Amino acid sequence: MTEPTLNFAIGCAPSSSSPSWRRAFVQDCVACHGADGLGTGPLAAGLDPQPADLRRIGARHGGNVPRDAVMSAINGDASDPHRPMPHFHVEPLGDLGLVENANGTTTPTPERLLALANFLESIQQ
Repeated sequence: MTEPTLNFAIGCAPSSSSPSWRRAFVQDCVACHGADGLGTGPLAAGLDPQPADLRRIGARHGGNVPRDAVMSAINGDASDPHRPMPHFHVEPLGDLGLVENANGTTTPTPERLLALANFLESIQQ
């Protein structure tokens, strides 16, 4: 079974030039992943495992960005003590938008999470 790619319902996700993704990326991601997403942020040297290169998510998954897995990684799981990514539920993730799934159904998803996933899909190499 193939992972769904990023396929947002029209009008639900801010464009990659939107201030909402930029604010979220700078606030939540740059310290570890770096401003360019390479995984070379100022805190990266002291982390084990090293932060992932966010521009290569698709390449690591056969050319497709596994949207659900990406949003799960961003959203976090506070119950997993071995999780390398921090838990980001310090502030609200925004109003809900609808994300179309591979099977045609839609899932309500926080706007901030949608914005970050949309941005990450846009920087793939």
